[in-house]
Amino acid sequence: MGKNIVIGIDIGTSSIKTIVVEKEKGKTPRVLGVGEAASLGVRKGSVIDVAEVSEAAAASRREAEKSSGITIKHAYISLGGLGLSSLRQKGVVAASRADNEITEYDIKRVVEVCRSPVALLANKSVIDAHPLFFTVDGELVSQNPLGLVGTRLEAETMFTVGLTPHLNNLIKSMEGAKIAIDDVVASPFAASLAVLSKKHKEAGVALLNLGAMTASLAVFEENLPLSLEIFSIGSSHITNDIAVGFQLSMEEAEKLKCNFATEKARKAKLTDIIDARLFDIFELVEKHLKKIGRSRLLPAGIVITGGGANLTDLAEFSRRELQLPAQIGLPQNIHCDYSRFQDPKWSVAAGLCLYGFEDEKGYAAFPGIKGIKGAGNFLSRWLRAFLP
Repeated sequence: MGKNIVIGIDIGTSSIKTIVVEKEKGKTPRVLGVGEAASLGVRKGSVIDVAEVSEAAAASRREAEKSSGITIKHAYISLGGLGLSSLRQKGVVAASRADNEITEYDIKRVVEVCRSPVALLANKSVIDAHPLFFTVDGELVSQNPLGLVGTRLEAETMFTVGLTPHLNNLIKSMEGAKIAIDDVVASPFAASLAVLSKKHKEAGVALLNLGAMTASLAVFEENLPLSLEIFSIGSSHITNDIAVGFQLSMEEAEKLKCNFATEKARKAKLTDIIDARLFDIFELVEKHLKKIGRSRLLPAGIVITGGGANLTDLAEFSRRELQLPAQIGLPQNIHCDYSRFQDPKWSVAAGLCLYGFEDEKGYAAFPGIKGIKGAGNFLSRWLRAFLP
């Protein structure tokens, strides 16, 4: 029985999480070990101190190595924070064959035409690409136009881009920790691989990844990403509000926030403080859903994940504010005996590993840095995503 091992490292604002996952042929991926270390060198999802992040990543790696018995030399790495954004671009090419049959080469060319203006943006790097739709001779076709006949192929592609300095700092941090990078994947899309099913993405769903200092909102429909938005607000802002409201240390405020369900004497005031900040977060979510025409129109609702998703009654609050079905998203399709892994804060790290298993086959669901730079790899991955 063949098996392989993939490591995912989530570079978060509050902590750096490492997960080692093994997959044997025909079996569910299994977690062999995990590691976590405080990430003092990260702010709002971006590396601001390379040396501190290198040290934290090395500490997280060592803990994962100890628990798994595996020596970690390379890993899939997440990129998140305010530097992430998405852009849509259109492109058009003429069919290359004399009989006008659309080939893989034509699809690659039209996506590269879409990418050209994005690649010229100052201080921006393409993280991944998602072809959204194609037209052949002006007629909208399926998501895969391969083999169709026509003289003119058009495409619209959504690109996720990150700030080049942030990406470079991330790469330097991993070099300092002596970890080779297999690929860099946008955090929201990594999380989606761990917590969303294909049915969710087909019907229409929003994924809210609630981190320490930022929250990312990714919306999917017809199994494709529709939009990506990053908000500069997270669960640490709730902790700050509690610290001020009750005149507590940050450590005491964090404990009070996490144990708020059992708190009796101060529960009314605590609820008011937490709800006030959650109103801010979900007001931003609702504003974005209105902007893209999906307010109250996502059949699969909203799935909330990330470390901030552990707040008591968060799903119910979301249902009430957004008028959508809501649930907390935990890592799925991965077997783990560690009780600490049953926590939404591990979603990005778990998704990186699931991405890695697909990547090693050559058709990861969302092609990352390596895939988009190597157009041939990117195309094969994208085409295979439509196979049953």
